[in-house]
Amino acid sequence: MEWGGHTRHRDPAASAGSLPQPLKKALCLTAACARREEPGSPAGKPRAAGRQAAACAAAARPGPPRRLRSLNMAAASGGGGRTCFVLGASGETGRALLRELLARRLFARVTLVGRRRLSLGEETEAAVEQAVVDFERLSEHAAAFQGHDVGFCCLGTTRAKAGVDGFVRVDRDYVAQAAELARAGGCKHFVLQSSQGANQHSRFLYLRVKGEVENLVQAIGFDRCTILRPAVLLCNRQESRPMEWMAQQFLGVVARVFPTAYSVPVETVARAMVASVLQPGEGKVEVLENRAIHELGKAVPQQGT
Repeated sequence: MEWGGHTRHRDPAASAGSLPQPLKKALCLTAACARREEPGSPAGKPRAAGRQAAACAAAARPGPPRRLRSLNMAAASGGGGRTCFVLGASGETGRALLRELLARRLFARVTLVGRRRLSLGEETEAAVEQAVVDFERLSEHAAAFQGHDVGFCCLGTTRAKAGVDGFVRVDRDYVAQAAELARAGGCKHFVLQSSQGANQHSRFLYLRVKGEVENLVQAIGFDRCTILRPAVLLCNRQESRPMEWMAQQFLGVVARVFPTAYSVPVETVARAMVASVLQPGEGKVEVLENRAIHELGKAVPQQGT
């Protein structure tokens, strides 16, 4: 898909239309795993007799994009006084993202925007600011979105928890309103967690709403807009959801054979969100499908490495 010729859309083959029906259903069931309200060892060295052939083969293969090779250096450079906000920090992806941001010290200030104050522990709470807002009256909380360079959005709920109307209101309306306030407040780069298969014309409510919010956010006109479309999110939920647990166990086995096709750990999504900020932009809008999320997540070294 393209919007005004500005979009760079990676890995179209990973769209939901290519999923087997059972996995498509699993996606619709568990893709909200990380919603709030809430690596492959390196290749072994070639044998001595085959080193030259291996070197030639490696030279013939295209390497990772130059911008990915530069991420380690960019990560070491720090945030340069920039600030960001995070929507949905209480969810699985949001918590993983917060850990990445704080461990790497990418921003001088990190603000968590949510409907309640989170208990994060003394050390973490000292490193962030929290803005409590009423999403039903979000326009009255414009100050929470003022003066940020980057906005990260992992906000969402589930139909089972909020009902159809509540799900649409949270996953589409709240996100779009927050994005508008962020743009008006000076935000230049908005990073949105969406879903594999997002399509405003989908007959599945979840995927249709995700497609609609993607379009709304793009239309706001950020200098940069990065949309991540992860497949089924693999995580250890704090709350009990038996059907999601069974689907994740099955997909965890599938991931051993097809590691980038049908699932992705929330930690990988979080690192990809960080990497999207560190790397240079490729147009105003960039859509990252599941395989691209895996690749980009690997471009940022894991914490402690």
